[in-house]
Amino acid sequence: MNYINNITNAISKIDVHFISENIIDSHMIINIIMNSGLIASFIAVFFFTYATTIEQDIVKSQTVIVINDLMQTINPLLSDNVKKQIYNNIKTSDMSDVDTNASNINNEIINNAYSHLIIIFSIAFLFVMVLSIAYNHNLYEILGLNLILLVLVALTEFTFLHFIPHKFITADTNWVRWKILTTLKTKLLFN
Repeated sequence: MNYINNITNAISKIDVHFISENIIDSHMIINIIMNSGLIASFIAVFFFTYATTIEQDIVKSQTVIVINDLMQTINPLLSDNVKKQIYNNIKTSDMSDVDTNASNINNEIINNAYSHLIIIFSIAFLFVMVLSIAYNHNLYEILGLNLILLVLVALTEFTFLHFIPHKFITADTNWVRWKILTTLKTKLLFN
């Protein structure tokens, strides 16, 4: 109980007037709203344009790592006859329907995200305009400052995504090997 009283006393000693005058002012609030709107917009557009291509490359390279590791384990166990049977039984199927379906779903998600983003950015920009007029702040100055911050965030995002993720291996080849072997064991046991 004494602990709660100490916290209550500490909170009551906080000078809200000092904070509102010296720490959080209208200019800071306007910049936070503008910055949040710009950065959220940038991250969404950046993800759907550049980051998805990087992600595809990473998934493909990680898949190659897993497959090569798995083939090094399985290949010595298979006889030439079994390899020929597997090769003859594997059929390359047409995956265009699956690709089209995935593309349609992704396009719907992108359009939905962009429409929400436009609404959020419009509301944020409207708040910034109203607040800058109400508190007599220069809207162009605020926009310029936030565009500089946006460029710095964009450079950081681009640099990070361009140089770091390609080298970072997330594929757990042991888990994939275990999952395939337990699935094979289950299928062979019940068939």
